[in-house]
Amino acid sequence: MDALNHVNHTVFIRWMENARMHYFIACGFTDLFDSEGIGPILAGIKVDYSAPVGFPDTVTVHTTITRIGNSSFEMGYRITSAAREGETVATGTVSGVVFDYNAGHSTPM
Repeated sequence: MDALNHVNHTVFIRWMENARMHYFIACGFTDLFDSEGIGPILAGIKVDYSAPVGFPDTVTVHTTITRIGNSSFEMGYRITSAAREGETVATGTVSGVVFDYNAGHSTPM
């Protein structure tokens, strides 16, 4: 909660990050990172807020891959509020690059 008595905008970005990591784990992408030193880096993030989230509430972060390039990807997010009966409270997009941390540059997927 922030001074205006609602969830601060930065928390939405953390929710998106958590959902992204759960998505990567479910897809086995983190296994590649652990064994090969390859992983995602964030190139950009955009969030559009449509309604405040208060306390108490439970949110759900719906996550999907919206674009796959040679070494980049985009993920889309829709955050819904249980207290608002499933209303969308924010949408977001993350642009990422698959990065070879050992070589120090992007790498094809």
